[in-house]
Amino acid sequence: MVGRDQTMPKPPDFEIDAKQAFIGFALEAASVASPSVLIITQGIFGPESGNRASIYCESFFSDSDLARIQESAGHDFAGAKGILVAVSPEGRWRGWIITDMMKVQMRAARRTAVGEMLTLDDIRDVVNVDVSDFDVRSSDGYFLTIRIGFHRAIAFRNPETALPSVAGSQVSLGAAFAMAHSLLLHRKRHELAVKHIPILRDHGWFPFVGLSESAVNRLEICACTGDDWDLAAHEIAAEWIDITWPKLLDAWAGDPVFAPEVAVVRQAVDLMRQGNWHAVCALVVPRVEGVSVRAFGPSSRWPRSPALIADIQTAGLLMANHISSCFVVPFCDYLRDVFFASFDASIKNIKVTRHSLAHGAVLPTDVTQSHAIQALLCLQQLFYFHLQSTTARESAVDDIS
Repeated sequence: MVGRDQTMPKPPDFEIDAKQAFIGFALEAASVASPSVLIITQGIFGPESGNRASIYCESFFSDSDLARIQESAGHDFAGAKGILVAVSPEGRWRGWIITDMMKVQMRAARRTAVGEMLTLDDIRDVVNVDVSDFDVRSSDGYFLTIRIGFHRAIAFRNPETALPSVAGSQVSLGAAFAMAHSLLLHRKRHELAVKHIPILRDHGWFPFVGLSESAVNRLEICACTGDDWDLAAHEIAAEWIDITWPKLLDAWAGDPVFAPEVAVVRQAVDLMRQGNWHAVCALVVPRVEGVSVRAFGPSSRWPRSPALIADIQTAGLLMANHISSCFVVPFCDYLRDVFFASFDASIKNIKVTRHSLAHGAVLPTDVTQSHAIQALLCLQQLFYFHLQSTTARESAVDDIS
């Protein structure tokens, strides 16, 4: 998404003296009897948060504020993609009505050519947004609202959190823009992660980066209606084998960590077509741990799973914002609580995990197509983390040098 190239920030579309600085939003009601109140001083919310984004936006822009802004800016908000307001510690508002396309840095799911048309399945995450058009100073807070269609996302930070004493806690404006864009662009994926993660995990699922938008929609239907999870797994597996895996092949073959896994996955795909789910898991599940150690773990020893998961999380957070369509922290929680979960041999229905498979605690007939495709999707997610975190580390070295 490319807008015009400018070297100087744009002048504000409006300026308002609000008299008092914006400090945040109340998280609870206060009364004479109970005067204490919790407030939130910075945050990013989208459709996954229910109506929270709309409530905060309406609270920030009261009817009188909107009227003054529209009068000051000389036009209304029809056609506007968003509004950015810089709030000074003294309560002065400087605002920009966003009508132009912006330069948005995204991560592609595959190799792309210049001028090639891309779809939502070709984009994995939003990394950063060029905010050089906006003169937001280091002492300012901000309130941002953007929309795609009927859906809105907001990001805000009060002026106090921008002070040097707490600089480590602040989110840069470009990253805040990116995270708000991510909540809108991959709205269904974020809603799945926020609203349905317990039932997904009960069935061994996660909003993996390797899932297409149609697969995400399919899992949402299962989570909401109790629709046939086995049928969903069959459809998702067929799509991954026929469409996703062929696009990954060249990238895996060219990577020193994942190149040895190409033959393994090819064999697993053949076994998937034969319906031998247990053989797929017996082949792929150990590779999830193996490539994790080679890609993220220490070189001197073989780590236990908690330490390994911590290393994966550290690497993942190198390349992703905290609000990201990659779900770095939730994925590491999934690895710990689902994939690497221990098992109780005294119960009858033991779940299929890395440990129950390795110890032969589950029968071959207990392993389903869902378990097989979930293992392959785990492997793909680790490849994405490895590839992007390696790029991030190399960029950091280039910046230092």
